[in-house]
Amino acid sequence: MPEPVIAPSPAMFHPVTCGKGLVALAPAPGAQATDALDWESDLDIAALWGAKVVLTLCHPLELPDLLDSGTGLPPLAQAVLGRRMGWAMIPFPVDKEPHPVAQDAFREVASVWAPRVMAGERIWIHDRDGDGRAARAVAWFLARGGMPLPEVWRALPGWEPEGWEKAWVGTASLRG
Repeated sequence: MPEPVIAPSPAMFHPVTCGKGLVALAPAPGAQATDALDWESDLDIAALWGAKVVLTLCHPLELPDLLDSGTGLPPLAQAVLGRRMGWAMIPFPVDKEPHPVAQDAFREVASVWAPRVMAGERIWIHDRDGDGRAARAVAWFLARGGMPLPEVWRALPGWEPEGWEKAWVGTASLRG
């Protein structure tokens, strides 16, 4: 699949090769926008890029306009699904080890998607504003795909994993 020509946009993402596929590391849709409605443009870019799923690593209270579940399906989910991409949300905390329930939820979702990414599909993973959660998740995918951990760290320039993050990402390479 040739890379689409994408005009400058608020969407800032970093695609990382994982097997035959790509995992995109991104802040929340609209996080870099000057217009509050620009999150729709970011999702258009994710769809144009060829993402098959958007994985949200935020708690609904962090992005109430996008993730308010008081009305049923959150607006972000509706917008993602309307672009024929899948959507999953896992509430990872900022700057600390995720609760075991969140870790298990991530592993469950990632275990479904990791083989698909390795086979050539694309996944768009975002946190709120580049706070490290998406980098952790991308690192997990890379390790799960068999990339040696030193290469995982080099694949994500600018991200300095803490000790617990290295251990958590390392568990991906130990799972069958």
